[in-house]
Amino acid sequence: MNKGILLTTKSGKVAYYKKVNWSKAVIWKDRQISINPDVVRIMFDRVELVIFHDEKKNKCWSADINSVKKNWKLRKIGQEKQYYIPIDIFEEKEVKKIKTGFHKIYEKEVDSFNQQSQMNV
Repeated sequence: MNKGILLTTKSGKVAYYKKVNWSKAVIWKDRQISINPDVVRIMFDRVELVIFHDEKKNKCWSADINSVKKNWKLRKIGQEKQYYIPIDIFEEKEVKKIKTGFHKIYEKEVDSFNQQSQMNV
């Protein structure tokens, strides 16, 4: 499992970006996807978009952070608490190469987060 990172889009928006296997990442019973609370605390004060990318399907799902915050709920399903977000708020898009439109930013803070947590997010 990979770690989520902060990116900036071509339009200059800051995004939380995470590669996922969409069919495994989504809780289909509730139609929700989760984000670790540590990610929310460390990164989301400056994020404008949330993007999940499935390279195998060549698709990404994105949502505005205000919509995400309005709809997420902190719950414990399984081992630890996560923020659960309804997948219906995400816009699905076909992508060929997502990396052409994004650039890494805040690398020191992301690296620091990855070292502190020692877990996949």
